Amino acid sequence: MQSPNRVHPLDNTSLTCELGFCRITIVSDNTAEIVVNEGVEVSGPMVEQCFSVLRQSLATPFCLLVNECNSHSYDFRAQTALGAIDELLGVALVSDKPQMDIAVCSMMRLPRPTHWPMAVFSNREDALSMLKAL
Repeated sequence: MQSPNRVHPLDNTSLTCELGFCRITIVSDNTAEIVVNEGVEVSGPMVEQCFSVLRQSLATPFCLLVNECNSHSYDFRAQTALGAIDELLGVALVSDKPQMDIAVCSMMRLPRPTHWPMAVFSNREDALSMLKAL
């Protein structure tokens, strides 16, 4: 696993952590935005590394906004690892790709110990509104 390359303040309320495969931006005390780099296949160890950073940076339970602006994929281990995160309160994905609805439905069908809401939005503001309502 790689350690974070850098952490630097964006403004008074947010931090960004750049990992080798994604960028995590802390949006609030319990919400983070994740942007996976172009062309990456996210693996189980990558999910574990990402959640290690989130557990250190956020109050629990926490929410995730996953910005799907880059093309990438998740291997099966990554998909199952995402479903096993007890600290999650909810996940909102932002995408303009119609196939995301199908991918989310598929991920939601995977067995997982905790159930949290997950939805796809076409814009970031609506996604953040859903997460704030949780």
